[in-house]
Amino acid sequence: MPPPPPSMAAPAKCSAARLRKRSWAYRAAVNVAQPENRRAWERIRTMPVAALDHVNVRTTDIAGTLAFYRDVLGMEVVPAPGANDITRSGWVLDTAKRPIIHVGSPELNYPSDSVHPFTPASGSGAVHHVAIACTDAPDMRRRLEAAGLEVSENAIPSINMLQLFAIDPNGIMLEMNFRDL
Repeated sequence: MPPPPPSMAAPAKCSAARLRKRSWAYRAAVNVAQPENRRAWERIRTMPVAALDHVNVRTTDIAGTLAFYRDVLGMEVVPAPGANDITRSGWVLDTAKRPIIHVGSPELNYPSDSVHPFTPASGSGAVHHVAIACTDAPDMRRRLEAAGLEVSENAIPSINMLQLFAIDPNGIMLEMNFRDL
């Protein structure tokens, strides 16, 4: 890679915050041989995110949404922590019992609401789809079609994966990935 133009030359010392603000191409050209820059670069390049934890769906149709994930997709639904039932909120668990989808009423007070007020909407908004890892594509297709849902399919032979797409009761597109072909 050629050196950066003089106007983009790296300063002798760069903090992690300054490096983070610069473009990826510029950071790649930073002289990481300098100890101060190497430490800052290591803090940036180490990704502290382990996985997507959950998706939160705020809807007025709590019962229909939880029934979809439970009855159509076959997922386990449990009350959210502190709740006695699933009338106002519920968690949808994956096969490892992780709550990957949180469903709640727009009227519930979330900790983030005071800083980031919630505006009710339907569909995915800026999120195009939510992808979930699944098993048994033929059974899932039967479940979706039995629920009257339109199902589209995409095969990706190069990675041995089949995808099914359907829309949940809130207009959110689900991508169901099957790697057990």
